[in-house]
Amino acid sequence: MRQYRSVIVDTIKKTDSVFDEIGRNYEKTPKNILIHSLSYNSFHITGAILLLCEKNFTQEAAILLRSLIENTVNLKWILNKNFETRIKEYLVDISKDDFGFGKRWTKSNLGERMLEVGFSKEYYNKVVKITHSFSHVNAESLDWTNLKKDYPLLSEDAILSVNYQMLGHTLEVLNNNVSSKFSFYKEIFKSFE
Repeated sequence: MRQYRSVIVDTIKKTDSVFDEIGRNYEKTPKNILIHSLSYNSFHITGAILLLCEKNFTQEAAILLRSLIENTVNLKWILNKNFETRIKEYLVDISKDDFGFGKRWTKSNLGERMLEVGFSKEYYNKVVKITHSFSHVNAESLDWTNLKKDYPLLSEDAILSVNYQMLGHTLEVLNNNVSSKFSFYKEIFKSFE
């Protein structure tokens, strides 16, 4: 059950080592700022998910998992094509948000964005829709503990499995745009074949 926790922690350590090796300073272009900001955000969300799961707060971790998925998909989608237009829209949206990252723009059309960057419709239906629905029900303070058997996504192992996949996508972006030393993302993808 703890298999994903240990590989996620190892992945975080490897990522930190690569950043120590290549340095954490970079040219402050919009593209680099986006890549570094959203990548760091993915790792911070991961840390929070790990902590929540460790304390048996998997319901709360499932809500953060949705945020991690949105963050990862938006990073890949903005970089996929029409970068200049997409980054401007993103920056305008987040500048309107007093709490950090964008609201409506970053969440709208997530299913279409996922398809564009290579996720399947089935993945969206199984993972994203459940986390979205659950987060809205949980926000209403309804008890879902009796539904865990019907929603295996809410188990620690399932949450961390999806988290590990999202880290693979983040590392792929870092590998393609920052340094080829992040090539260990391939190990993550291979583990899910």
